[in-house]
Amino acid sequence: RVGVEDGFFELGGDSISSMQLASRARRAGLVVTPRQVFEEKTVERLASVAEAVGREVAPVADVGTGVVPWTPVMRALGERAARPGFAQWVVLGTPAGLRPEVLA
Repeated sequence: RVGVEDGFFELGGDSISSMQLASRARRAGLVVTPRQVFEEKTVERLASVAEAVGREVAPVADVGTGVVPWTPVMRALGERAARPGFAQWVVLGTPAGLRPEVLA
């Protein structure tokens, strides 16, 4: 159970899930930006800055710099930084009889 004072990133949220949260909020009639999720972090504080759809305020210019706390994903990647390389992979199952030319 998530409380109104629980931190989004402390609960395992990351940049991708902040975009998903903003999208779901919009579908529910609220405007919450991923930036606000990063800045406000809790449900309680997000509720104080959320706007109703159609009442959005013009965005403020962002210089795109500054210190950002590491998310769980960033921490996991940072712990691997001492290694000489990074690779991301996935294994996919395919239907029996699938031919390579079908994929092209």
